[in-house]
Amino acid sequence: MATEVSTRPKFRRLKAEDRRQALIRATLHCLSRYGPQGTGVREICRHVDVSPGLLRHYFEGKDDLILAAFKSVTAEFHAEMSTVLEGGAKSPEERLKACFGLYFSRQVTEEETVGAYLAFWTMARTDPLVHEIQRSAYKDLRALLEPVLGALAEGRGATIDERQAAIGLIALMDGLWLEMCLDPQAFSRGRAVALSWSWLDAVVGPGRG
Repeated sequence: MATEVSTRPKFRRLKAEDRRQALIRATLHCLSRYGPQGTGVREICRHVDVSPGLLRHYFEGKDDLILAAFKSVTAEFHAEMSTVLEGGAKSPEERLKACFGLYFSRQVTEEETVGAYLAFWTMARTDPLVHEIQRSAYKDLRALLEPVLGALAEGRGATIDERQAAIGLIALMDGLWLEMCLDPQAFSRGRAVALSWSWLDAVVGPGRG
C-alpha cells in the first residue's frame, strides 16, 4: 500500500489551476477529518506538503480557501444534476430516476464527502458567506427540479404547485441521504429511491406502469 507521502501532489510540477484544485481537495479532506474548528492552514498545507506561503499565493487565507472548496463541490454537483435533469429527450420519470441515482450514489455518500458537507452545514449557521453558497445551491437545485416535476404531474393528469413539490422532494432526499450516511448498513440506496418514488406517487398520482 502506498504511503501518504508518496500520494501527495508534487506542487513544483503542477500548473496554477492544478495547485488550486489540490489545495481545495486537501481542504475538503481536512474538513471531513477534523471539522471546521480543527482545520487550519497548517493542517491543509501539511496534507499536500506545501508551505503556508504557497497557499496564500492562491488564496487570501483559510476562510477564502474554505469558500472556494464549498463553491467547488456545489458547482460540481449542480453540473452533474443539470446533466440528468435537463435531458430533454428523456421522460420526466427517466430524469428523476437518474436524479435519485446521483443523489444517493456512492460518490455523494462516501465518508469524506459526507464529512465535508456536514462541516459546511455547521459553518452555514454562523458564517453568512457560507450560508449564501448553501442557499444559492439549494435555489439552483429547486429550479432544476420544478419543470421536471411539473412535466411529471402533467403526464399523470395532475396539477401541482411545482415550487412546493420541489421543496418537499429536496427535504425528503436530504433526510434520506442523511439516514444513509449515518447508518448505511440499515438504510440502503434502494430503500431511499423507493421512498422517493412513493412520495412522488402520493403527490402526483401513480404512474401508468
